[in-house]
Amino acid sequence: MKTMVTLVRREFWEHRVFLIAPAVMSVLYLALSLLAGTRFSPTMFVIDGSETSLGPAMQPTFYLLLNIVFTMLLYALMAVVVFAYLCDALYNERKDRSILFWKSMPVSDSMTVLSKLLVALIAVPLVVFAFAFVANVLSFIVFRINFGPVAVSASDHWASLDWLHLQALLLMDVLILALWFAPIAAYQLLVSVAVPRAAMVWTVLPPLILIFGQRLFFNSWSLAGFTGDRLGGVVRRLPNRDIDGVAGLFDKANLIELLWLPSLWIGLAAAALMLYVTIRIRRHRDDA
Repeated sequence: MKTMVTLVRREFWEHRVFLIAPAVMSVLYLALSLLAGTRFSPTMFVIDGSETSLGPAMQPTFYLLLNIVFTMLLYALMAVVVFAYLCDALYNERKDRSILFWKSMPVSDSMTVLSKLLVALIAVPLVVFAFAFVANVLSFIVFRINFGPVAVSASDHWASLDWLHLQALLLMDVLILALWFAPIAAYQLLVSVAVPRAAMVWTVLPPLILIFGQRLFFNSWSLAGFTGDRLGGVVRRLPNRDIDGVAGLFDKANLIELLWLPSLWIGLAAAALMLYVTIRIRRHRDDA
């Protein structure tokens, strides 16, 4: 466990964007919250040329939606960062020959590969969750200060129950989505350790060839549907739910039902196989 923690810390030390990117975005969000508090009040909107009040009961919901938008943008940004990281995770160490140094250390190939997978699927999402949590708490304080006693009384229920409920769901979703995206991360690590150059191109090119080849020769988009479902169609795999207010939105965010899908466990088996191949390749290849 101590070795794994050290390897994870090494990844964060070498890739400081994991901390800098969410920190910068959180600071920008807080700055916008302060600016909005001085120039804009969520109690009034202009609809069809006339001012319309949201009312005290709607203010917490409005601000909660702003928090959700910020959180989604933060996770989207870090998804791009993690994708780029996985493409180069095992390729760069061969490119700069640092693999020779790391192989001289008492660290197994299995630990090295698994640490990179852990960083991408667990550590970085938890860091993003922590930044989003702190930024949303601070922005909520700004909300309570800027919009006075009415906003304070109207937001008590949201602050104590609904918002905490959302954070619990997001934390649970981090762990569930780590299982769901494990085969994608394992595939990227396999490509990263195997290709001689242009790891990002080789990560994207084979799926595109298969997708368009299937369309060209078999007139089918089934591979495209499968890829899209695994990449971004998580919510579509859940039973249809209507979003009715904040409670319905939270219900939509609950991904625990993914654990009962056979495709999740089949994907984990495929991920385990790809990780085994990745470890074997790294063990016998250093491009020296």
